[in-house]
Amino acid sequence: MFKKTLITTISIIVFSLILSCGESPKKDQPTTQENVAEKTSVKNVDWAKNMVMYEVNLRCFSEAGTFKEFEKHLPRIKAMGVTTLWFMPIQPIGEEKIKGNLGSPWAIKDYESINPRMGTIEEFKSLVQKIHEMDMYVLMEWVGNHASWDNVLTKSHPDWFDQDENGGFVPPRPDWEDVIEVNYENKELSAYMQNEILRWVKETDIDGFRFDVAGMMPTKFWEDLKPKLDEVKPLFVFTDGNEIELTDNALDMIYNYDFIDIMTNVSQGKSGVSDIKKFLDNENEKYAKDAFKLYFTSGHVPNSFHGSVFERLGDAVPTFAVLNATLDGIPLVYGGQEAGLNKRLSFYDKDEITWKEHEFYGLYQKLFQLRKTNQALWAGESGGKIQMIPTADNDRVMAFYRKKNEDQVICLYNFSDKDQEITVADLDGNYTELFSDQKVTVGKSEAMKLGPWGYQVLVKQP
Repeated sequence: MFKKTLITTISIIVFSLILSCGESPKKDQPTTQENVAEKTSVKNVDWAKNMVMYEVNLRCFSEAGTFKEFEKHLPRIKAMGVTTLWFMPIQPIGEEKIKGNLGSPWAIKDYESINPRMGTIEEFKSLVQKIHEMDMYVLMEWVGNHASWDNVLTKSHPDWFDQDENGGFVPPRPDWEDVIEVNYENKELSAYMQNEILRWVKETDIDGFRFDVAGMMPTKFWEDLKPKLDEVKPLFVFTDGNEIELTDNALDMIYNYDFIDIMTNVSQGKSGVSDIKKFLDNENEKYAKDAFKLYFTSGHVPNSFHGSVFERLGDAVPTFAVLNATLDGIPLVYGGQEAGLNKRLSFYDKDEITWKEHEFYGLYQKLFQLRKTNQALWAGESGGKIQMIPTADNDRVMAFYRKKNEDQVICLYNFSDKDQEITVADLDGNYTELFSDQKVTVGKSEAMKLGPWGYQVLVKQP
């Protein structure tokens, strides 16, 4: 039975996604600054204000790729300053029309089960408990827009999936040939999905979800789900895309991949600071003043399909890592970055991360430990608004400060391979540089020197 409506078809065509966990289209109608000032987003849970998110690609994390093996990494991750772990899909993967040897984690075969390669439900529940005992939170991936061709529900409820005029299942778009689209016009399917999402929270005690491409599903589904989730426990739920309206009363956060290309172009000298500022201004126009944003240099999509951070950013990798952790939002680390992950992890096959000591661990640790208590770096209205500092007419230098209550931080960046100088005016005072621990006196006439791709984070002394 042919179930696609014209609206559904159009919305699918305009999605430019790499795979079943990709990006959503841009919208060209940003809200005005006046509207932003009036608009508010979903009230976030209190523990999210100074969140540091860490994405776990369990298949690649160890040779075994299991929950048990992952437990060994918890002390190291905790010490780095991570507060929240986001697990890529942990449910069984379909085998029909599989990509690669192991398939995409986003081709879900059974919404109610655990991928046996990773362990058992009891082992996952034990892992969640251990993470909670270490004062960290757990987010689970939920893939509701599509499922594998051999999903168990295709046998018992074939009408829960979109079908073509010949009664055959259909992928959400041609290049997603390993998955089929779920039919949310079916109320029974919608009820099943909501009940399963709630059941996972109740049974495993997780703290939230990353809902894959939530914008490809009806907004009403998420609006109906949010109060049901709130009744269970305070949760943090987010998605990828550009459908900002989802943060009105459905999800806590939505993010896009737009900044990835901007960072790449800046690192390669194809653009400069003006493009970074334009992006940030656009973010402020689109999002409500209290909205949370997500900033990152890598993740499962950028790493596997855009390239490793070293391929894309070169010598600018640490510079952008620091920038993303000091912007007004939540920083994300893709598992392995702290060990200097320098390859594209295969998305459909076994490809293990090489764990080793690396300078990035200390870099992240300094940044994330500061975020714990320094309110200037918190997200949304809990933190300080970014205030740009005027610099010389130079599109390779950027400076800003953030202030909240008694906390103040000045951030200086050289986005070039040449030495640069920055003069910071009207922020006189005594500061400590985060990475060197050097005491710095900021004066109106004193130039701050930055080497190629250099950066400084100045923390104001009490």
